[in-house]
Amino acid sequence: MISRALMAILRCPLHPNSGPLKISAVDTPASRPNGSLNCQRCGHVYPITDGIPDMFVANVDHESFLKAESAQWDRFSSTYDEIRISDPIYMACVEAAVEQLRPQPHDVVLDAACGTGLTIKQYYAVRPRVIAFDLSVRSLHYLRQHMQDHDIAIDYVRGDLNALPFRKESFDKVLCANAVSQLPTEALRQHCIGEIARVARPAARIVVTTHNFSKPKRHAGWPKERKRPGNRRGKPQYIYRLESHEFRDLLATSLVVDRVGGAGLPLPYRNPFGALSTGLERFLRRFPTSADWGHMLVGVCHNGKN
Repeated sequence: MISRALMAILRCPLHPNSGPLKISAVDTPASRPNGSLNCQRCGHVYPITDGIPDMFVANVDHESFLKAESAQWDRFSSTYDEIRISDPIYMACVEAAVEQLRPQPHDVVLDAACGTGLTIKQYYAVRPRVIAFDLSVRSLHYLRQHMQDHDIAIDYVRGDLNALPFRKESFDKVLCANAVSQLPTEALRQHCIGEIARVARPAARIVVTTHNFSKPKRHAGWPKERKRPGNRRGKPQYIYRLESHEFRDLLATSLVVDRVGGAGLPLPYRNPFGALSTGLERFLRRFPTSADWGHMLVGVCHNGKN
């Protein structure tokens, strides 16, 4: 069932400043609740399938891109964790994002574009209330299945990162990890940051990470922008790597930027240097120069609303 806490903040993404949605249930087993959420202003109906509300609204300009993106991550939902967990550089970036978010037990946290929840699985010891939000419904199902035995309150919502279906000022903390650089235009990237600012409470802590166009990548000849239409290998169909100054400027369009650093530094993580490199990574990413070298950029911000 959809929790009362989620219903209190869930809104129609077409006009999120309107009132609450009306829930309509249908007779299904309690373990697989279905039904719909109905907007009382425009009449739009959002289906609930297996307890997960689908708040996606087709964007005419980017509908084909979003459908391909959703289908791809649905397809790789069962193997995504296995691939990433074995990558020490990627996992260093996950750890850095959660470390900077600093979730507390009383917090209401939005994990936007959470995927299969590698960041959410770092919250075990703290147990905040989490809204797991993603475009891929199979990724959300995968996450829910693997979180059933853990005592942490999670609500699951499918939707578009550029049309967050939540009322304004709903969250104490917001994390958006490794998703902004997969939006295919600058306008969409800026709008995404604006949406994050809208749903965050005044002075909320916000962490955004993105793929870095770092010195090692530039020296190795990596492209700044890459398109992989029809990609079937579990990699983004589009990626735009930002330099640290670009990333700071992007965040500053709607947020107050506290710092930008790097994570996933080019160190010898494999044995026999694994433990040493992990400790060195945690130390070095505290410094501003880490933004020149990290695989990911980590932006720590707060909402400037009074």
